[in-house]
Amino acid sequence: MAAMDRNEVTIEIERMLSKAEPPFTAECCIYRVPLLIRNVNLQAYTPRLEFVELILVDCGFIIELLMEYSIPNRTDNVNLSPSTIVSIVHFTDLLRMFHLQPDNRQPSRQPIQIMHLNSATELIEAGVKFRVNKKSNCLLDLELSGRYLQIPEFTVHDWTEIVFRNMVALEQCHYPYTSYITDYMAILDFLINTGKDVDVLIQNGIITNWIGDSDAVAKLYNGLGKNITLVNSNSVYLDIYKRLNEYCKRPWNKWKATLRRDYCKTPWQIAASAAATLLLILTIIQTLCSILQAV
Repeated sequence: MAAMDRNEVTIEIERMLSKAEPPFTAECCIYRVPLLIRNVNLQAYTPRLEFVELILVDCGFIIELLMEYSIPNRTDNVNLSPSTIVSIVHFTDLLRMFHLQPDNRQPSRQPIQIMHLNSATELIEAGVKFRVNKKSNCLLDLELSGRYLQIPEFTVHDWTEIVFRNMVALEQCHYPYTSYITDYMAILDFLINTGKDVDVLIQNGIITNWIGDSDAVAKLYNGLGKNITLVNSNSVYLDIYKRLNEYCKRPWNKWKATLRRDYCKTPWQIAASAAATLLLILTIIQTLCSILQAV
């Protein structure tokens, strides 16, 4: 009788195993970070025991924390559609999803790599103005309207580097053809070269710096783009690059910016510049009259 029970149990286990999903899916979603990327900052990619413990204690709290960090202005009735939930493979992917535009607004992509963009300081000198993009809560929504480059505001925390390094690493391995976070990091890497560039963005309300040192912020964003490969690029960003580069090539724009900055910044400067211009004109007229009288 016992032998029959054991046989039935064996048969039942074999039946359950035959219906079980394989331990490894056809599509990999958890990767070993490539050494070239990992070696830039080993600590950023090292798993933390505390995080694993938090997941085991309260996974829902972690998701709520990620949503609060990624969507600070969200309402409490944020819902994820079933199709969206199925497509999320782990926490880093969830965090990336929070930063992306909705599917119906995601820009197309072109097989072109960005070669050059002036820094924030150089753009200011060329006459470009920075504004906060208040029309969107999505971090990736950059717009160029005339000479105004509008960028959503963001805060630099102690954990900013870890979060974005892991999202970029995920895109390098899992989303090489839709690497929207990497595109965003690339444009910030171009805009920020030194602490002066960070100061420009802070003064225009785009960056809130919680790590204190502008040079440290510059070093952070310069490092995020190291050893990163872009297969294609965000078409909206490509258009912004192209238009900004064309704007900076026109000498007249730089001359106008210099005039506004050095001679027309305050009412007193405007009055002094106008008086000097008027004096110059009167001097020229007087000189011409003297020449005509002599002739």
